Amino acid sequence: MAAHLKKRVYEEFSKVVQIPHEEAPTKKLRLSKPSKSAALHIDLCKATNSTDALQYLLQFARKPVEAESVEGVIRILLEHYYKETDNSVRLKIASLLGLLSKTNGFSPDCIVDDVINTLGNEKSHQVLAQLLDTLLVIGTQLPESPAVRRRLVEMACKLLSDTYFGVRNKCLQLLGCVGMVDTPLAKDIEGPSSSLGGVREVQNIISNYFADQDPRVRTAALKAMLQLHERGMKIHQIIYEQACRLLSDDYEQVRSAAVQMVWVLSQLYPESIVPIPSSNEEIRLVDDAFGKISHMVSDGSWMVRVQAAKTLGSMLQVSSHFLEQTLDKKLMSDLRVSTSGLFSAFTKIQGLDNETETPGFRPQ
Repeated sequence: MAAHLKKRVYEEFSKVVQIPHEEAPTKKLRLSKPSKSAALHIDLCKATNSTDALQYLLQFARKPVEAESVEGVIRILLEHYYKETDNSVRLKIASLLGLLSKTNGFSPDCIVDDVINTLGNEKSHQVLAQLLDTLLVIGTQLPESPAVRRRLVEMACKLLSDTYFGVRNKCLQLLGCVGMVDTPLAKDIEGPSSSLGGVREVQNIISNYFADQDPRVRTAALKAMLQLHERGMKIHQIIYEQACRLLSDDYEQVRSAAVQMVWVLSQLYPESIVPIPSSNEEIRLVDDAFGKISHMVSDGSWMVRVQAAKTLGSMLQVSSHFLEQTLDKKLMSDLRVSTSGLFSAFTKIQGLDNETETPGFRPQ
């Protein structure tokens, strides 16, 4: 009996019990792509000359960049910008800065200071114009930031004295897109401007460039003023006289923009009284504008003639007696080519049927 118990105890203690182990969770491997900024940095470091760097930048421009990577990429571009001596490479970098600022989900307020700082030491006029275009993109992306707008406007005013027309054009475009009509600017900003009670104002600055020596800048100034109007800002009536003088400009682009400017002011101040040149008489502004735009239908440029004919039909507050006198066949006998267009404008203004014969004016 004792031997049996001893054997049984021995068997119980000699049994091997295997406890199952918990299965360890499998590790998931994630393949991460190298960041865009790191890849760009590596490529630019491999460039042995400006041609290689430009080629890498062109290749990079074809690839999409995620919003979270934009700031890092811009930092790499700016770092290389300060090291680069070739104008074409810096020009491409400036272009990429503007392109990246348009990325959906990216707010460019974090790079405003960096882009403005690049303007201070830039000597190339073409690169300077491209950097201003980048600031224009940034300004349109941040419409609710008055502090940023103010900085951009002041920077544009400082560079308006540049000798290159392209820089002045971009400055005027920047003023038209982000400037505010009644925003006072610092009096120590360089560049020509008129003062109004010691305070400089964006609209006055733009109007000074209506008389710029380059016709492309004069056109840009008019378009900048029209841009202010499109943004819902009221243009000063004093601009009317300046715009009327530009109707006789030698450059067709200037005349076409001037027609638009005269039309805008005729809609804003139709009942204002303006003097008739070389006469003691006065006339309503809308009537005077209608007469001047009617005269532009005989312009030597087809583009100006089209612009004038298009605007005539929307001038609905012109006096009836002045309308008939201005469009009289005897007064406009040289407008044989454009008579049908003027007749359409006349009937549209008067609310007449095209088939109704208008006294004193018949289409040729």
